[in-house]
Amino acid sequence: MNSPGLPGLPSLRFRTAFRNYEPYVRAATLVASVPVPVICLAIFFWLQPVWREINITVLVILPVVAVVSPAVFLKQNAIPHAVNLTPAAIEYRELARRTSIPTSEVSQVITVRTARREVFMVRDRGGKFVAFGPGLSRSDFEAARAWLRALAQAVGIEMREGLSVQEAMFLLHPGGPTKPR
Repeated sequence: MNSPGLPGLPSLRFRTAFRNYEPYVRAATLVASVPVPVICLAIFFWLQPVWREINITVLVILPVVAVVSPAVFLKQNAIPHAVNLTPAAIEYRELARRTSIPTSEVSQVITVRTARREVFMVRDRGGKFVAFGPGLSRSDFEAARAWLRALAQAVGIEMREGLSVQEAMFLLHPGGPTKPR
């Protein structure tokens, strides 16, 4: 199932799943989505009799946190994201956003590893990058790794693996080693 682009690369499609995230991410998402909003709203209404004596900023922050906290955590972790690796492009789709990098424009392929997580990052010559990995099953993650290694070989670049966050920030910084052409 090859499409136009780099020959020899198969097309792979993955979706993230909440169950594939680390236990601490699932726990944080659940806490930020239920107890935090309930507690914030309870405090907001509990303070209602003394609203005139309290700083208005405190009152405004409580309902804002009650709405933003679950929205951010659920959008990032509970709603599936799609990863499409094709010979023509690498595409990452979230709820309302899509990022795509043509494979012919790829200038860097790296993996960032922390104690609990590993993330793929692919950068194009213009400085745009796509990051993905958390939420994929182990088999999907390894299939993506093999595909990215094949991509790096096809475009003639080195795939740098197991970098620290600091090393990745240096490499992906706009003034880093891979400057736009």
